[in-house]
Amino acid sequence: LILYAAYHNTARLYQPEKAGEYEAKSEAALARVAAIAPDSMIALMAAANLHMQHREWVAAEQSIKKILVLDPATYGSNITYGNFLSTVGRPTAAIDYLQRVVRIEPLDPISRLMLGTAYLLSGNSSEAERSFLRNKDLTDQKSTPNILLLVLALTENNQSHIKEYSNLLVNSDLRPNSNRQTVRDIFQVMPTLLDTSETAGVELQK
Repeated sequence: LILYAAYHNTARLYQPEKAGEYEAKSEAALARVAAIAPDSMIALMAAANLHMQHREWVAAEQSIKKILVLDPATYGSNITYGNFLSTVGRPTAAIDYLQRVVRIEPLDPISRLMLGTAYLLSGNSSEAERSFLRNKDLTDQKSTPNILLLVLALTENNQSHIKEYSNLLVNSDLRPNSNRQTVRDIFQVMPTLLDTSETAGVELQK
């Protein structure tokens, strides 16, 4: 059931026209897992994910805290709570849990990305950049860290980094058209910085 839910949750990203159908199947599977053995680790994880999908934040945190009591030192429990805390606007609290994840799995790129995002949201730019760069070292997929590094550069209005990461993003992962649109979108959602960053629209008009 967990694999079934994970499959449909992932499939909706690749077939957005069927997102509603896939999401319903994923949620139904998670609900069945939670009903079969409500106090088991796997059921609590399923319940937490289901609550988060429905934005039921109090119930989600209750499930995750039960997971942490049962198994406080694992990758899954700590990354789930760290992700939850960042999602609900508590990035400073998330950092401690995500640092634990990095210590548990130092070569895991996802935890570096989440940790960097928590640092970014909490205003620690130097540690955010360090985590994003480490993520790039650990993965072949460069687009996501380059996106976050560009957002960080825009936040600081760092012109040289804006130009650097715009270029890297446009040319990363062999998807220049898609990545060029991503850069445009980033500039559109940060309009106050766009006017002062005219020289940074690298290759965007091509």
